[in-house]
Amino acid sequence: MIRIGNKYKKCIYSYEFSDSYFYVGLTYNIDIRQKRRNSDKNDVITKHILKTGLSPIRKQLTDYIDVYDVVKLEGLCEKISK
Repeated sequence: MIRIGNKYKKCIYSYEFSDSYFYVGLTYNIDIRQKRRNSDKNDVITKHILKTGLSPIRKQLTDYIDVYDVVKLEGLCEKISK
């Protein structure tokens, strides 16, 4: 059984490219998010793939945890990346 979240449980994930570009986000279902990302030509990850020809590595950084905790962690990840 695949574990997913809901509006109260989310996970943090990242996309990492070999050119040091990366993206941190949160979602209730990482696979559905990937499908939506693939179908959206205006998505930042899709644009970077099309612009550079690079393929990112997707990582799920946390389990599905309380949304209030995950928002704090996402902010921490963004601070570390700068």
